[in-house]
Amino acid sequence: MAVSGVTIDHDKVLLVRRSPLNPEVWAPPGGKVERHEHLVQALERETHEEIGVTLHPLRLLAQIELHMTDRSYALFSFLCDVVNEPSALAPSSDALDLRWWRFEDTLHAPLAPGVFTVLRQLTQ
Repeated sequence: MAVSGVTIDHDKVLLVRRSPLNPEVWAPPGGKVERHEHLVQALERETHEEIGVTLHPLRLLAQIELHMTDRSYALFSFLCDVVNEPSALAPSSDALDLRWWRFEDTLHAPLAPGVFTVLRQLTQ
């Protein structure tokens, strides 16, 4: 299982580039759920590790299954609160970079598997 935190601010979504797994693609911050960890705990831990700020979920946005050539997993994506101090955001741990993307730009961005499906939930 994995979690991600989708944060929107003024029609922009926060995405990160992760390393070393997929340094060329962008996705909301998040990661794997550890054994005996609740989804919200995993989300808060993973987002703090990746962007230096703990994201707090407002509601479950999407639950999807992803099937890769080497693994399969369930992804739980949460719509999260707006970051109070955007200047505090910084890529750390396993994130190479972070950026606020305009929604229309994500249509042509190199997104990680499943990200487009999750972001589409915001427009429905």
